[in-house]
Amino acid sequence: MSHPLRFDANRDAQRLVGTALVDGWWTLSEWALRFSNGLGLQIWVPETEVRWRLTAELAEPDDGTILRIGSAPIRLIWPEPHGELEMNCSELLAKRRGAVFRDLHVNHTGLYLYFQGHLVFEFHAIYRLDDGQNMLYVREDD
Repeated sequence: MSHPLRFDANRDAQRLVGTALVDGWWTLSEWALRFSNGLGLQIWVPETEVRWRLTAELAEPDDGTILRIGSAPIRLIWPEPHGELEMNCSELLAKRRGAVFRDLHVNHTGLYLYFQGHLVFEFHAIYRLDDGQNMLYVREDD
């Protein structure tokens, strides 16, 4: 089954193919990635699905809540049987800095970014039980 945003994903992927990831920042509910062609990829979770936007203007929030490379991992406590784990966003971003972008894919489970020589960079919408807010669960997988 195809996702209704697959054409947008294909269009945006074509604008990023061959560019390198320069830098980025994140919060619990938003990521921003800057590429060597000057474009930025904003990723957020407004409801139950991940959304993104490719833009030339990638503004940081004014409230100083962003995290960058070098920030501590985020501790997540999952319902049993999963328990506690760390989401190390800093490591995920740092190892892709300078990597060449290959593709972007979206489906009902999330947004997937492909970089040459790296595992798939995945963004998933999850629901926090502690405060009822949505957030991005970010990981890598093959």
